[in-house]
Parts: sequence; C-alpha cells; structure tokens
Amino acid sequence: KEMKDFADFLKKLPKNARFESVKISAYASPDGETEKNTDLAKDRAQASVTAMIALFKKQTGKTLTTGKQASDYQTQETLEDWEGFKSLMEQSKMADRDLILRVLTLYKDPNQRRSEIMNLSETYTELKQDILPRLRRSEITLNGKIPAKSRTEIQASIRTNPDSLSADELILGGGLESDLQARIRLFQKGEIRFPKDRRMSN
Repeated sequence: KEMKDFADFLKKLPKNARFESVKISAYASPDGETEKNTDLAKDRAQASVTAMIALFKKQTGKTLTTGKQASDYQTQETLEDWEGFKSLMEQSKMADRDLILRVLTLYKDPNQRRSEIMNLSETYTELKQDILPRLRRSEITLNGKIPAKSRTEIQASIRTNPDSLSADELILGGGLESDLQARIRLFQKGEIRFPKDRRMSN
C-alpha cells in the first residue's frame, strides 16, 4: 500500500518538481543472528532502491531526473532495530510488556536480550506475529524542491483540476474565490480530500 501511495504522490507532483537525492533507511528486526540481520538489511535496502527506480522511471511528462539510477540513492542499514522494538513494546498491550521492557533495560548485549525474550515462549510467538514484522521495513526520504504555484496558477487549477491542489493551495484558492457558493463547494471537496484538516470546515 505504501508503494502505491508513493506512486500516487509522484503522479501528483508538478512538472517542475526537483529532487536532489533519495535516502533509503533499511531496517531488520532484532530476532535472528546478527550476521543474518546484516544481510537482510542490505538486501532490503537494495530491493527498495530497485523498486524506487522503477517507480521514478514510470513518471512521464515530468522533468524528474533524480531517482532513475542507483547512484542517486543514499542507503543506510540498521541491522537490529532495538530502538524500534522498544518503541512498539511501549505502545503494546501485551501481557508481558513490562517484563520485556525490563529485559531491554537490564541487558545491552543483543544475544543476551534475544535469549531472555525467546525464553518467554508464548510471548515470543505473539512477538513474531504482531511486533517483529513491523520492524522489517524501509523508510524513504526525498530531498528536493516543489516550487509553489502562483496565485494565477492556483485559480486556473481550481477551474480545471482542483484535485491537483495541496491543502495549503486549496485554502489560498478559496480565499481568492469571489463567488461564495463556488468557495463553499471548493471547501466541501477539500473536506473530503483532507478530512483531518480543520481549516476546510472553518
């Protein structure tokens, strides 16, 4: 789903958008041997680069140049994401949550941590199903510029393609709209597209 959302994001970018670099942070969950986690994190980073290159190459009608070759990417691997594990456990409602958090506090050695947690057989089964898979991920950071639309461009987009406007552009465009009913319709559409943005209903 995340890759589909990112593809939709690229499609909606203005033609003159520019990216200077793409950073991919790949993570492995802290279960398993450290050497294996090293390979998993590196493989995840490379798979993410390959998938991103394919997405960027599909973008037509734009002047995006960065993102279409491997040299455009910076990769970073976190071999055992103990910090992420701790964060998810703090949010968890598992019965042994406090016990696991205590293990993380008492032991700093990764192998000792794994051994103590795996001894909690029922809890470890729950961890494998609900917590650990969420730590196996890649996070993507785009560095670049998306030039702001002028007021004239925003007004034109309201008439021709209002769905191309960001929330901020839609708010500005509504303020430029002299027809009260047209302004109301615009903000009603904005409430649907940006349901968490309270400005649309104020």
